[in-house]
Amino acid sequence: MSQSSKLARLPSIRDRVEGTLSAHRNELVSLLS
Repeated sequence: MSQSSKLARLPSIRDRVEGTLSAHRNELVSLLS
């Protein structure tokens, strides 16, 4: 149970990090343009 919960928790963290990176990327593009 504990291992499965950790594995299930990782994808959400990865998606969250990718989401923040994409958001910052959009902000940088808007500032440059």
